[in-house]
Amino acid sequence: FFPGSRYFEILRSENRLLTLDFSKYDGYNRCVIKHENIEPEILEQAVKTAYSKFNFHKKKNDSFSKILNKNKKITFFGLTDYSMPYTRVRCYNFSKYLNETGMETDVFSVQEKFFPRISGDEMLTMSEHGKIISFIKSMFHLLNNSGDYLYLQKVHYHAAAPYLLTRLKLKKLILDYDDYDFDRSPMFSLPVNNRLIFGSNNINKITADIAKCAKACMVSSNHLNNIFLEFNKNTFYIPTGVDTDKFKPTGKKNENRPFTFLWNGKVWGDIIFNNIIFLFECFDELSSETENIRLIIAGDGALMNKLKTEQMARFPKLRIEFRNFVEPDRMPDLLNDCDAGLLPLITDTANLEWLKSKSPTKLFEYLAAGLPSVSSDFGETKYIIQNEKNGLLADSKKNFVNQMRRLVADKNLYLRISEYAVTDARAKYSLKILIQRLRNIILDILKQN
Repeated sequence: FFPGSRYFEILRSENRLLTLDFSKYDGYNRCVIKHENIEPEILEQAVKTAYSKFNFHKKKNDSFSKILNKNKKITFFGLTDYSMPYTRVRCYNFSKYLNETGMETDVFSVQEKFFPRISGDEMLTMSEHGKIISFIKSMFHLLNNSGDYLYLQKVHYHAAAPYLLTRLKLKKLILDYDDYDFDRSPMFSLPVNNRLIFGSNNINKITADIAKCAKACMVSSNHLNNIFLEFNKNTFYIPTGVDTDKFKPTGKKNENRPFTFLWNGKVWGDIIFNNIIFLFECFDELSSETENIRLIIAGDGALMNKLKTEQMARFPKLRIEFRNFVEPDRMPDLLNDCDAGLLPLITDTANLEWLKSKSPTKLFEYLAAGLPSVSSDFGETKYIIQNEKNGLLADSKKNFVNQMRRLVADKNLYLRISEYAVTDARAKYSLKILIQRLRNIILDILKQN
């Protein structure tokens, strides 16, 4: 009977709610519903008696917890499905490669399990009723169909079930984070529901509390590593990485096509929109002096149509091609149709922490496919790209244009960067390499618990 649920509205219409003071809706100590045959005071006393007997037996014998924690299987728990990069790489791919090392893991996607007909974006804007339904269903599923350890990817509203089960000591938690999105995390819409489940309506406190109760935290960037070390000393840096069996040079590029730059992703907000406008401006300047080049923008998102309109209004003569969203498993085909990747990271005050923490999934794919890239010298990118070795860095628009120009004009530079990028991706960012580190960390956790 959470506020906002259908049952809550039924109880209110039948005048069966004893109070609307939501601070008393703790689910443990206070009875807030009128029952036909039992007085509220009798129910409250019965709960106290039950907890008293349970705690007595728990202290006397820990066999109950041993029964519940009978296996070491790890369930990766994500909000969205395979199409979203954070769930795809840090749930599905991590699980796949850990299984290949002999560990037992599986993946539970809330979207895939309960809402397969809606998109990942719609999962982030779920109604309050839908969030509550997903919470209740997740509780039952995780109790009956998962191992001892839950590997939670991100802290959104889907974190409610893993967190509550961890607090009840029915499960053990590993927290994974690949972006700083505390300020935009989709939690429950009604503050009372966040307080009931998480004990707070403050996302920063909720994230810190979940990190503190986790056996370990896995983070994808150096900036996130520094943040989460304040919450949990068992915090480990595991880059997003890339499947180097899937992403690799083909050596079959069409020499007759224009030199092709690529940006791919979701144009979900103003920060991404403005970064692509920055690319248009850079490409416009380069096009005025260099022939036979093109720019591909591949993806989707809420502002993609606005981006197309802006391009037609301001840059109608530029050789810019828009491609639809590319399925993750088809991305290598797109990269084979391109010559260089672009990753501008021009930030603003509102998005500073997010861009500093962002794990550049597409950059790892560029490296593995042998695509030289031009990236802003900012955030996690500066830890990944070694300028003029595995890619090019730029600290201004002028420099960004110049680095693009060099890739087009200097074939030796292009080939040298391409070769080194592949070598670097395989040596440091291949999922096979990263999974060995993750596996060792998890094995240490299992031994200690």
